[in-house]
Amino acid sequence: LGKLASKGIVLDNLYSLPTCTPSRAALLTSTYPFRYGFQRGFGKHIPEGLPLNLTILPEYLKSRGYSTHGLGKWHLGFCNEAYTPTRRGFDTFYGLYVGDDTELLENKKSGKIKSKPKKKYTKVNKKNKHKRRRGRRLSGK
Repeated sequence: LGKLASKGIVLDNLYSLPTCTPSRAALLTSTYPFRYGFQRGFGKHIPEGLPLNLTILPEYLKSRGYSTHGLGKWHLGFCNEAYTPTRRGFDTFYGLYVGDDTELLENKKSGKIKSKPKKKYTKVNKKNKHKRRRGRRLSGK
């Protein structure tokens, strides 16, 4: 790591943001999110997203010949297809557009949705009902 750091840039002073959406936006845009109105997260049912006039990291990487792949939680907008990861520079994306898919699972149980969810989740622990992981229970029970 020392050799890598000596040939690159060492980031040793930074600020963290209070929620995941502005943090993710800052990383992808290299701009403090307050400059474009992203000082908070947003919900699943609000038509918001990372402004389309901003060029983000995967778009820069693609212009330099890199292939780009996203994995995990996007949570930067999906109210229109133009806001989704594969329209914002990622060649592929595997993950969720929002923080969790509990609403999808609840609608499946109630019969509102007939198709199966793509992933199966189990609770990580009883204290935090919103954290979910693929696979077996991680709480040891």
